[in-house]
Amino acid sequence: MRIRRVIFKQLLDRLAELIEAQAGQPVQLADLRGQVVLVDFIYTRCPGPCPAQTHDLVTVQRGLSETGRSGSQFFSVTLEPEVDDGPTLAAYAKAQGVDLADWSFLTGDPEEVHAVARAWGVGATPEDNGEIAHTLHSFLVDDRGYQVARYSSRDRAPDTIRQDIERFVEAARPRAAAAHP
Repeated sequence: MRIRRVIFKQLLDRLAELIEAQAGQPVQLADLRGQVVLVDFIYTRCPGPCPAQTHDLVTVQRGLSETGRSGSQFFSVTLEPEVDDGPTLAAYAKAQGVDLADWSFLTGDPEEVHAVARAWGVGATPEDNGEIAHTLHSFLVDDRGYQVARYSSRDRAPDTIRQDIERFVEAARPRAAAAHP
């Protein structure tokens, strides 16, 4: 895992261009103020890597403490918005056992979605067989908008991700208390 201190506010702003599949509404960045955010990129027709990544993150979500859950938000951005509309993403989330209380699946205009993926450094190339070859990364962004971790498919250990989320949620608590005395 590489820890980088890069401001990702602009990348979070890009998420606001997308639509939350469950509610059909744009992402409200104000709702993320003070939250630790985990972002990944998937597509629902993926034959294996995306469901495996989602499974690992469901394990993370289920293992979080109440404080960890209340202080974090997960986002899965589709890499195939032409296919992955709201009902398709909702069915994928249900099949994967996702609790949508603090996990949003995002879609939108294909140009915007692909621009968001590129902005996050996620490459995606359609293949002749209809699959999409893509980068399998998840990104952890702290409450201040810093990317604090990037997990690849090779080092995506659910316990490590869960511990990182808990640690950054705990670190955010004093800042949140100071901002709202």
